Amino acid sequence: MISIIIPSYNRATLIKETLQSVVAQTSPDWECIVVDDGSTDATIAVVSAFAKADSRIHLFQREQAYTSGGNGARQMGLEKATSDWVMFLDSDDLLHDFCIASRYSCALQYAEYEMLLFLTATFKDKKGDSDILWNISHDNEDVAAYVIRFLDQDMPWHTSGVLWKKEFLLHIGGWNQSLKAWQDWELHVRALCSLPKVKYMITDADTLYRLDVKDSIASSKTTNVYSMHIFKAIQSIENPLFSSFQMHFLKQKYRYLVYRTLIAHSLKTNKMAAAFQLAKKASTLRYVNFCEVTIVFCFELLNRVILIKRFFKHKLKLGYYDKMRPHATFLKKRL
Repeated sequence: MISIIIPSYNRATLIKETLQSVVAQTSPDWECIVVDDGSTDATIAVVSAFAKADSRIHLFQREQAYTSGGNGARQMGLEKATSDWVMFLDSDDLLHDFCIASRYSCALQYAEYEMLLFLTATFKDKKGDSDILWNISHDNEDVAAYVIRFLDQDMPWHTSGVLWKKEFLLHIGGWNQSLKAWQDWELHVRALCSLPKVKYMITDADTLYRLDVKDSIASSKTTNVYSMHIFKAIQSIENPLFSSFQMHFLKQKYRYLVYRTLIAHSLKTNKMAAAFQLAKKASTLRYVNFCEVTIVFCFELLNRVILIKRFFKHKLKLGYYDKMRPHATFLKKRL
């Protein structure tokens, strides 16, 4: 059996469709755990109706022992799960009807693995209205290659794209409940640093990620608080990352992740004071050099002038730009 864990908060208009996709599974081998984080709309009523109609659906209210937010709800759901295998589904996303049948078959075949990875497609309002994939697997990738892709922000799989061995996920501590941004990125990198047995399954996309949700956390991506949580997420994986992997160029990948997300992004959104504060925070990271931070800060200031940027990038062909904007297939590949 597979436990499907759904965190919810004020999603009455969307979670009905999500739960309908769960109930529509061709396989009966699932339970669905919904952990509500204090919804003030009709979310609880909607989920309760599904739970009353199908005993495999369980509704819980987040307990005080877990922090408010999606991570606390997910962690509580993880600890309530009764299956050996778990997956996470956001309250606005969908499953294809073959998802559990396919994943359960893979789980039986590859029972010795800790993480089984699956493709995720996208949609806007209904299944089939988008042909963009979340991402794809590249040839001959191993755990280290996946880590590099996360550092390049070429996220190789979506939150719902992982089928986790519950025992392993609990062993690494589960979700970091202190984070309000990059929660899944931090979890996936931290999990990979434990050097698990991972297999990317060659199957059709079995989950669907909803694009352009108006009340998504994406709407807060330009705030200073959001940027500080990105810093915390990056900081939290620093020790496990360099304890597990000794590749020299990984430090460069790590540094440019910091420069890209904490300095360049803030300057791009015209938050000069925030960029300066984040640059100071960035220089406290073990593998980030203060002098290099200062150079990047000044260079990104110059890049705000289009003519200067064109001269540096196209005339001088500085390698800096390739490091700051590495090649990625994230949300660029089509079915």
